[in-house]
Amino acid sequence: MLTNNFRLFCLILALMPLPIIAQDLGAIAQLARDGAPGLALKLLDNAQPKAEENIQGWLFFERQRIDILRDWAQWDALSERLQKLPQNVPEDFRHWANVEGVNAYLNSGRATAARELLRRLIWKTEGASSVEQFSLYRRLIVRSYLVENNLEDAQRAMRRYQQDYGDKGREWQKLRARVLLQLERPAEALKALQGIDEADYETMALQWLAELRSQSRPPKDILGNVRKAVEDKGSTPQDESRLWSVGAEAARDFGGRLTETRILETVLMSPGALPADDALFAVSGDRLWVAYRQFALDEGNALQLLIGQDARWLDEAAKWTKKEPEKARALLTVVMLDGAVPENRQLAYTRFLESVKALPEPARLLQKLFLDTRTFPKPAAVPDQVRYLLVDDALSKNDMALATRLMSGFEGVPAGADPFEWGLRRARILVLGGNHAEGIAGLNKLLQANPRLDRTAWDRILQVVFDLQTVGRHEDAITLFKNILQRPLEPQLQREILYWQADSYKALHDFPRAAWLYLKSATLLDARGLDPWGQTARFQAAEVLAEAGLPEDARRIYEDLLKVTREPERRAAIKYKLQELWLR
Repeated sequence: MLTNNFRLFCLILALMPLPIIAQDLGAIAQLARDGAPGLALKLLDNAQPKAEENIQGWLFFERQRIDILRDWAQWDALSERLQKLPQNVPEDFRHWANVEGVNAYLNSGRATAARELLRRLIWKTEGASSVEQFSLYRRLIVRSYLVENNLEDAQRAMRRYQQDYGDKGREWQKLRARVLLQLERPAEALKALQGIDEADYETMALQWLAELRSQSRPPKDILGNVRKAVEDKGSTPQDESRLWSVGAEAARDFGGRLTETRILETVLMSPGALPADDALFAVSGDRLWVAYRQFALDEGNALQLLIGQDARWLDEAAKWTKKEPEKARALLTVVMLDGAVPENRQLAYTRFLESVKALPEPARLLQKLFLDTRTFPKPAAVPDQVRYLLVDDALSKNDMALATRLMSGFEGVPAGADPFEWGLRRARILVLGGNHAEGIAGLNKLLQANPRLDRTAWDRILQVVFDLQTVGRHEDAITLFKNILQRPLEPQLQREILYWQADSYKALHDFPRAAWLYLKSATLLDARGLDPWGQTARFQAAEVLAEAGLPEDARRIYEDLLKVTREPERRAAIKYKLQELWLR
């Protein structure tokens, strides 16, 4: 959250002339680091000169923009930006930007797009001075194969690189070690890392993983190294994710199931996402499911518990709820996934969710465990109470796409939820998320299940119909309005629905029908329809009559309104409309 000083700075900065903003580029970068990258980019938009008028000024700001997009993992936006470089940018910047573009593709898992860009770069690169560029492009090609887990092509590309350039350079040594580790050749990976000066955190993670898998050092010692490195203030969230991944594997290898589970939960709740080509250190929900299960089975074997003895597993989990909640969650997974009785499985899920809610980032952990994992490959496989929580979290973050994905096909009502409230919420999410047909079907089902509703409930149902109008589904809105008008409604509500139905016909350019419904709305309670609502509806009717090519009808309605209207602003609006008709 920005401090008040930073908010004041933003206001001042937005009013500064361009030369002063350029001097404060570091302050703009600080805004991004403090959690307001959108604001920082907006300030850059306002300050950045046009490339054709001032290329050096444009470059000055563009480097900062690229840094912000990269730091906040906005890979799609970064890729799109880098594809539209001005013609007059210097070649050194173009090379740097193209490499950033390749990395953006790789970080978002788009290996094919990365290789296509690399091919174009290789064909364009010429001269002896380009050896360093060629070697970089070749390393990036190896990375692209790792993104796809295509180890055969990665190994082939690695061999060709070694033939051409040898084993020189820290970046190549690390990349080669990655390929060898994924090929399950840890001793060779360890050898490939020898001689690296000033090892960074990535090098440490690679070396310790190679030592662990080659059994050249005790796992407990490696876990100790990991803990010490993570405590170093110089590590980034990505560094910590890699290091903890090694630490979890080390804990598993010496039987530290509790430690392994605790580490994996911590990593999955952390915001530091690893790039797509970092599968070697990936900590996925599936990895935690495996850890939970093995932890539980180890405990169950010691206690002679059998799969299917739900009550005994639940009782044992209850003993550890406060003392070692990670163990309790692991024991609950046995009933959740393999329980003999549906009621016991549901109870296990309920207790698991209660335990997870006590963690610092419960929603993030639940997403990693229940979305796109082998255990739960589709939202339909996710238990209702979990989907309910994930929908809540998605809505709280305005992630309508995820909320819609979770709601699609979800027709059940979660335990403890009000059926009307849940059905209404589901219909609205589906409509706003673009799944209009399912949202409309859900709303019709809700109307069939509730033949009589009070005004408050009708207002909430009509909000979903308004959403349909907002997204341009006017035919569907009209059909729903017609169905609702067949219900026993109070006259004022009927009047309002006629008006909103007319709005949809107006949007569809069916002006005669819209005018008829506006007038029907105006006169539903009395023949004159000159009360405030009736006047508004008549005004709208006159507008669409003019559009329908019936200016005389429109003029008569405007003149009638002018006779009864007293407010100066309304009278001025009516006179203006009459003048428009005369001009026509």
